[in-house]
Amino acid sequence: MFETNHTDNMIQNMLDAGCSEEEVFCFCECRKKQNKEEELNILENHREELLHDIHEIQYKIEVLDEQISTLQD
Repeated sequence: MFETNHTDNMIQNMLDAGCSEEEVFCFCECRKKQNKEEELNILENHREELLHDIHEIQYKIEVLDEQISTLQD
């Protein structure tokens, strides 16, 4: 019972973090095989994608801030 709840919580956390259904499926398959290294790879890869997205958005904000600053001068 505890293991099922723990796995359900992990799946929900992954979905909340924006993981795709494919990532969740692969994670669950790795979990069944007790392949912790691949589980970590899936999570770390998704984290890198999110970080990349943040940097792209940050760049876009900086470009807009520059444009706003130019218009205010």
